[in-house]
Amino acid sequence: MPSATNKNTANWLARWYFNQYPPHVWADQHGQRQVHLVFAGFSPLVEALLCQYAKISPYKDFAPPVFTLLDQNAEAHRQALIARYPVFANGRTGAEQVITGLYALKCDTDCHLEAVQLVDIPVTAVLCCAADADWNARCAINLREALPQDVPYYVYQAHAGAAVLPAGLIPFGMEEQVHDQVQIAAVERNARAVHEAYRQTLLLTDPEAVATSESLKPWEELAETYREANRRAGDHFAVKLASLGYVPEPGKPLVLDENFRLDEPPARRELLSRLEHRSWRYERLLNGWRYAKVRDNERKLHPSLVLWEALSASERDKDVNQMETVRRVLS
Repeated sequence: MPSATNKNTANWLARWYFNQYPPHVWADQHGQRQVHLVFAGFSPLVEALLCQYAKISPYKDFAPPVFTLLDQNAEAHRQALIARYPVFANGRTGAEQVITGLYALKCDTDCHLEAVQLVDIPVTAVLCCAADADWNARCAINLREALPQDVPYYVYQAHAGAAVLPAGLIPFGMEEQVHDQVQIAAVERNARAVHEAYRQTLLLTDPEAVATSESLKPWEELAETYREANRRAGDHFAVKLASLGYVPEPGKPLVLDENFRLDEPPARRELLSRLEHRSWRYERLLNGWRYAKVRDNERKLHPSLVLWEALSASERDKDVNQMETVRRVLS
């Protein structure tokens, strides 16, 4: 597999990483109610990880996540990200909020910190993600002297023999991990199921649309832009299940028991609807969409880019009904 300096590879690796190491589950188990990820070094992989987790972060009643960039040029990287994704700017609230904050922390060439000034939110995980595997290893070792040691440290390596890591540092991104066809199929399977569920629903209600719409073609013929939308929904499906206490085994195909209900009791139905709308809204906002009373795909305008409370009852129910169809497809 090519290096994660390649954008497409970085996007895939980001999806794979959060499927393997869901930070919201770790945070929940350790009494945190918000995910705070610290990224050491900067690369296309860091950008991909930020965007991927922002899209799939809605979990239980957690607040939107916090991201901290740690690098010699951390502030410049932060400004570059905000220029590409304006919704990453601090201070956004309401229907325009995607994250709680994006912060920058300067360090020296080997990630030594003279004075730690992290935002006052507990750290959930530290990810060392520069292109240089040896630097990542040195960085993780040095950071443990300044940052909390009881959180997981993930070190991007690309190759298993790139560096010998001390105990407690978790390598990720090796070819033998992310090039495994079984794991690739497991990550992609949910996205395909979401798309097939959508097609099945429309076959019952509007079969003509299935025959003519570009977005309703079989997966093998589907344009990449539509595949990406399904991937967001598929990747977030596991996060929704974790919100209900069902944590899928990483890297394994997701199979739900027939007795596992997504639509009952009513409180569960409402939670799932809220989570799906937030995730969908976050992706749209990251991709440059804005609210408008009338939808305009060319101008990226959509009337549903509002808080869940402002949605109609039919719009709220639509998300959960779709998830039930996904469950049937997966089963």
